[in-house]
Amino acid sequence: MKLEINSKLEGVIKKNINNEIQVVYILTRIGKILESENSENNYPVLKFYRDWSVHIILDRKKNAAIIDILKEFIEKKENRHLFSRHTQLCMELNKFLENHDLPQLKKSKLNNFIFYLGKVISDTPVKVQIGTQYSISIDEPINKNWSGLYKISPI
Repeated sequence: MKLEINSKLEGVIKKNINNEIQVVYILTRIGKILESENSENNYPVLKFYRDWSVHIILDRKKNAAIIDILKEFIEKKENRHLFSRHTQLCMELNKFLENHDLPQLKKSKLNNFIFYLGKVISDTPVKVQIGTQYSISIDEPINKNWSGLYKISPI
């Protein structure tokens, strides 16, 4: 099963990424591999974005590591770029691809991936409890060099 998923994933990754469907497909295939290996904890940011792209409600209990990332995003303005520019996601994604002998996403493909990911997740706010409950939402990106504007609102 894992070999078949890897093969399908490799086929999609080798193509140009030019729509939301490809991004969701890539993330769901990666999710299947992570689940089959029981290695989701090794890629908490990647798992978070996979969940964010396919679910309307996110359960932080299943991905406690993301709480620290979201807490830092909310509380430390100087570090928001790590989340808003998807820096940690890009690092984990390419680490996953490398560890599974899959092609790396070079800069232009990675930019396309992030752009279409922004379109996918822009309609799903993330709710997180850090003392106060917050909602984090992202505007739909309008060009490929812009990740979308994040809004943090206490609920």
